[in-house]
Amino acid sequence: KLLRVTSRPYIFSASIPASVAAGLSQSIRIIMRDRSFRDQLFNNIEYFQKLLSGSKIPFIGSFRTPIIPIVIGDELRTIKISKDLYKKGFFIPPVIWPAVPKGKARLRITLMNHHTKSQLELLVSTLNRLCEEIN
Repeated sequence: KLLRVTSRPYIFSASIPASVAAGLSQSIRIIMRDRSFRDQLFNNIEYFQKLLSGSKIPFIGSFRTPIIPIVIGDELRTIKISKDLYKKGFFIPPVIWPAVPKGKARLRITLMNHHTKSQLELLVSTLNRLCEEIN
């Protein structure tokens, strides 16, 4: 596990398939032509962080990135919450040592432009409930 997270040759040695590179190039062209995708993503980031701010969920916020870390601390609790979220239809992977320092385990939420407000609201209410149950 340590080598998988910390070994630079392992992490940076694999090239992406040509089909993935072509898809990424086309995605960049679409995003450059149509700002609505980015605008909606930034709206979702702002809305989600407002929802989190009104809760007791410990998060690290930034209005410039769609990646929102929820700091749980304890690795076993973080893994349990991640598994419980998955059972409820949310894919939010845990980030644990050695990727982060011990005692700083977190969930890694990645927002997308096509998430709806009701999905974001459901995630926050589910997170609230699970965090309360764990504590």
